[in-house]
Amino acid sequence: MSERLLKGIGVSAGIAVGPAVVVRWTLPEVPHRVVPRSQVEKEVRRLRAAVKDVKRHIAELKAKAEDRAGVDEARIFDAHLLMLEDKEFLASVAALIRENHLTAEKAFEFKALEVRDAWAATGSPRLKDRLADLSGVAIRVIEHLMHRGADELWEAITQPSVVVAKRALALRTPPSWRTPSGFRRCSASRVRCSASSRARPW
Repeated sequence: MSERLLKGIGVSAGIAVGPAVVVRWTLPEVPHRVVPRSQVEKEVRRLRAAVKDVKRHIAELKAKAEDRAGVDEARIFDAHLLMLEDKEFLASVAALIRENHLTAEKAFEFKALEVRDAWAATGSPRLKDRLADLSGVAIRVIEHLMHRGADELWEAITQPSVVVAKRALALRTPPSWRTPSGFRRCSASRVRCSASSRARPW
């Protein structure tokens, strides 16, 4: 087996030895597809159902994080939940579906990228910090709408490993628990440490 050198930024304290598992958690490619006028409201209902399901899933992850690391550390999920409760954003996605007859996943992707570009253009450190949260929410919702399971990323980790994530997985984390929020659903016994190839969210 040939050796490969991976350079990155450690997001876990200390030193660990184990097989490297490279994961890529990025926005999926969403095909551009329009739906007949008769299907528009169905797409709006799909959007609302997906948001509801993702909110429930994130709430479950937060509860597990509270048990594992405490209430303070689990607050990382609050920003995700607040975004999923943003009525103005969700109304704009629904309006895009109705006006352009787009699928729910395409409309959500379009609006998420629009917000991302707007936040990035402000130069605000606070908004740039929120880009990672926006990325995480968008990926979860779009994956759900496309019937893809983001949790499948972690099913391949069956032994203690060093997880190396691309920049899209380098989500905002509290200082005392240096692992991306995506790692919260992977058993701590199987992740010895984590590193990011880059410290940028998208």
